[in-house]
Amino acid sequence: MKIFLAITFKLIKNKTMGNLVKYAERELEIIGLKKDSEDDMDRWMYEHIIKMVQMFSEEGHSGFSASYAISILKKVLNYEPLTPLTGEDSEWLEVSEGMFQNIRCSHVLKENGKSYDINGIVFEEPDGCRFTSRDSRVFVEFPYTPTTIIRKVKKDTLLDTFVHHIKDVIFGTRKRDKIK
Repeated sequence: MKIFLAITFKLIKNKTMGNLVKYAERELEIIGLKKDSEDDMDRWMYEHIIKMVQMFSEEGHSGFSASYAISILKKVLNYEPLTPLTGEDSEWLEVSEGMFQNIRCSHVLKENGKSYDINGIVFEEPDGCRFTSRDSRVFVEFPYTPTTIIRKVKKDTLLDTFVHHIKDVIFGTRKRDKIK
């Protein structure tokens, strides 16, 4: 019975592995990434992604364990912390005099004892274009789980922000943001 179960598990694992790889190959081809692409970057991306899918498939995850692994892997690959930031001294790296960057979440900074997330608010225009600006900063308290608020804005807000910034630089009209 043990041998039968081992053989059955191996067959299921191989079939699942083949299905996921075939699925990935098909999806990559739809977006133009192919094994025999003439473009070096496209070919390398295809090879690297397929290699990662094959490695993931070889682990034999079921539905639950696959979802669990993917949720952790996605965060780690995006440099997102798996637990809330503590704000402890060991989490900070001084990047310039008096300016610290959190080593677990690079968009969390500390200046003059105040911590803030420079991606706290991301602006989205009607066409889906997203951007950050000086208005994206959100002050935080610890423990802190990095969170981004998507704020919908009117058309050309990115252009307006850029133009205002250039005017401020040229004419010196901007009141400087100071962290107190």
